[in-house]
Order: sequence, then structure tokens, then C-alpha cells
Amino acid sequence: NLIINTKSMNLTTAAIVILFLNQSTNAVNFRGQAKRRTQKFEEVETKLMNYRRSLIREKHSSITSNPKSESEMIDTFSKLLSSRSGTEVTIQSLLDEDFDLEVEDECSYDTLLYAVQCRINDTGSNLNAEAVVRDMVGASNNAEAREAVSDICDEMTEEAYENEFMHYKAEYRQDLKEYFDGGTYMNEDRETLLESSDGSATKVLKDDLNFINDIYEDVAQERGMEFPDDMTNFENCEIGAAMCCWIQDRQANDNNGGCDTPYDENCVDEDPADNTDICYVDMERDIGSSRVPGGFAVFEGGSEGDTHCHGFAWDEVEEDAIAKYKGNNLFYVSMYDHLYTRGYVRAVPGSPMCGCVEQMPVVSRSDCTQLDVQETFVFKYRTDGSGGGGSASCQDTPGFYDTYGDGCDWYNDDSDPGCQIWGDICCAGGFGSPNEECCYCGGGTTVNANAEVGNLSVETGSLNIQFNSCQGANGNNNDLAAYFERLVDEGKQSANNLEALEETLVGVDNCDDAIDDFLEGRRRRRRA
Repeated sequence: NLIINTKSMNLTTAAIVILFLNQSTNAVNFRGQAKRRTQKFEEVETKLMNYRRSLIREKHSSITSNPKSESEMIDTFSKLLSSRSGTEVTIQSLLDEDFDLEVEDECSYDTLLYAVQCRINDTGSNLNAEAVVRDMVGASNNAEAREAVSDICDEMTEEAYENEFMHYKAEYRQDLKEYFDGGTYMNEDRETLLESSDGSATKVLKDDLNFINDIYEDVAQERGMEFPDDMTNFENCEIGAAMCCWIQDRQANDNNGGCDTPYDENCVDEDPADNTDICYVDMERDIGSSRVPGGFAVFEGGSEGDTHCHGFAWDEVEEDAIAKYKGNNLFYVSMYDHLYTRGYVRAVPGSPMCGCVEQMPVVSRSDCTQLDVQETFVFKYRTDGSGGGGSASCQDTPGFYDTYGDGCDWYNDDSDPGCQIWGDICCAGGFGSPNEECCYCGGGTTVNANAEVGNLSVETGSLNIQFNSCQGANGNNNDLAAYFERLVDEGKQSANNLEALEETLVGVDNCDDAIDDFLEGRRRRRRA
């Protein structure tokens, strides 16, 4: 192939190329059949190299007198090169075959338009990308095309949330609510040697809660997870941030917190690593967790003891990745990073352990985790009018095991009697029955959601979620308030929401002022 980068040539070299091609146009039929054109172009390539060498050897001087400008020569040369692709490319010829276009970060008209433009560029033609997209979706104008693509993206997103996201099962939602309030065995158990007849350890966190690690490995990094906004802890996150605060540590030997061995002596009521000051708890902030209609507790001079708070924030636009996958961040912060990895448990009395920031204790600061998401979507164009919608597939519930300790693979391998006899047996490890969790038994989860319009469809592609320490404004990292400020700077959050956030995260050494303001407000209410 003849590949010449005219941008890297000086004027003299570019002129040699253009002049020689101009002299050769009579000998080469660029509009002939593809086979003849290819042969002629190969001849031109050989002659071009020979001619260029001879001109350089002879220091041919007439080239510099060519009246064409460098930009005109490059334009002419580009047109000649593009003609090699064959008969002139039209929208009809471009859409004469099936193709897939993978886009990154978001499913939208703009990302599709960019991908179509790249495909046009590959042909060397000057087709209008908007006109191509109109034909792909059967729209009469750009506004209709934009709306059609937006609709199938929304439909695909909704289907993905229903079928691809991990949802918490109805029978366990009350337990989950209790967990986020600081209760259940996950918060209350401690490893001990006193409950077994042989002196072996029981209530070992890493054994009893290993399903958390399974979810992290198999789900949290590559599938969406539900954000449980039907629970009072998370139903009114108007600011766009959530936080957990812990007051105890239940796991030794993890370099976090005060729990140590032997557990029965050194891990009875130990503290987490201290990273904040609790100013006060207003129990009216979340009566669903405090279980009282009012009241407050004030902690002056660090009287609350060691406490650890950690949170995350998201975009105001729900379609943005950090908002769409905030349920993954909730799981990571509350269960994997702090419960399973560090052993942090229990809530500040009178408040939820985890909840919307506006429902949590007023504190000086909070650590922070951000999501870094790499996501792809695949637009599929099909000439037969099918829209290219692919068939959905099924995925076994990650980490599932039944009451006998067998996973879904046992039912796949032992299908007789398998599902028919054992499929309704329930339940172990927080899972449902095999008939609910295993594809072979009719359960599992549908993956690769898709939607279509005209000859075009879109479906989910790959997803990779990484959990990293927040990079905040002004180089202030691992700090929830600073990360939120960065979202405001980037236009992803509002200054009003930042101001509201700072009513909960009041800043280091500002607890005394926050307490005074709160008590003054209470006095004014009483006088009123």
C-alpha cells in the first residue's frame, strides 16, 4: 500500500509527490475497476520512489517554482489517496453491511456520532456522520435521531438495572436495614474460644462473612449493585453523598483498630482507628434509625472516644457512572473495606451506622472512596432490519452455595435428580434456593441487556470498577468534603449541595462552634 504522511514532509518533498502524481494521472485510471486501479497504484508507487530519488540526486530546482501552495498540494494528494478505496462511498454503500461500534464511558447520541465519524474516516470519504446516524435509526432529522438514540440508551440502562445489577432479596432487606443501623450478627459477634467444647474459635469474621469477599471478587468490580434507596437510611440523599461511622473494632491482626488477640481478653470493646471528631448527634435526623422522635447528644472535648467515618459522593446526573454505580461504592465502603477487611462495626448511638450524609452525626471530617469506572457499550447495525438485538444470557449468582455447601456447578453436573429434587431447598449464606440462584434450575441473572430502534441496537459491553482513595480539590485527598468540592469545580455537583454537606462535615477543630450553633437553634425553638 502507498502510505505517505504529507504532514511530515517539507514543501519540496510534498511538491515532488504531487507533481509526479499529477504527471501520472493520464497513465492511471483511478476510476477504473478496483483490480486495475490497485495494479496501477503499485506501478505509481514504484515510479514515484525512483523518480523522487533521481530528482534528489540531480537537485532538481524547478520544484520550488510550482505555484501550488503546500495546503493545496496536500489536499490534492489526500483526494487521490482516498480514491483508491474504490467506487465513491455513499451512505447506502456504508450501510450495506452489518457492523458493530463499541463506545466508551456512556451510551449516548454523541458517543455514537463520534464512532460513526471514525468509521467514515476509515473509508476516506467525506460523508456527514449525522446523516448516516439518521439512516441507521430511520429518523427524518437530527432531533429525531438524537431522541431515538437517547430512548434506546435509556431502555437499555433500565433493562440492565433490572437484569444485570445485583439486587438485595426481599427476605433479607430487613436484616440489611438492621445492619446499616449497626445491628445483626455482623456487627454484634466477636471471635471467641468460649463457645466450643474443643476450644476452637467460633464467630470468626473471615469465615462467617466470606460471602462479602465473594461478592467483591465476583460482582462489585464488574456488575452494578443496587443502591437501597427504599430504606430510610438512603431514601432522601438530596445532597448526593453517603457516609458510615463506626465506634468499635472486632477483628485483630489487620493493622487497623485496637482489637488484638487473645480475643476474649483484648477484643471485647475495642475502638477503630480514629479519623474524626463527633460534634453532636441530632436524633431527629433519622428517626427510623434512632427509633425516637427527638433528642440529641453532644460530645465536647473529644468525649466520644475514637471514631472512624468514611463516605462517598456522586454526580447529580444519574446516568453518570459514579451515580449509577453508587450502590457498588456503598457495598465496598460499608461491607468490604471496613467490615470484612478492617472489622469495623457498630453505630454512634442515636444515629444510623450508614446513611445519607444529612442523616448522620455532625462530625469534623470523613475519609472518602471514589469510583473509577471503565465502561463500554456496543451499538450494533444490522442490514436485515433486526436492529441487531442480541439474545440475553444467564449468569449464576456469584458465590452461591446451598445448605449442603454445593454451588450451582453441582446442579449443572448432577441434573438428575438435581433441580427437580433439591432445587427448592432453602437457604444458606444469605442466598435463596437453587431454583432462584442457578441458571440451570431456572434462576440466576440475565446479562447483556439490549434495546433497539430501526436497524440499530445497543447493548452493555464490558464494565470495570475500581475503588480508590478520593482525589479532592486543592490536593486534599481522602477527604469527603474536598472530593465534593472537586465535583462542584467540575460542574457535577452544586455549590448549594456543598454548603449543605458542610453542615455535617464542619471541618477540623470546628466542633465547638457547631455545637454552639446547634444548641442556640434548640433554644430558639424552645422559646418559639
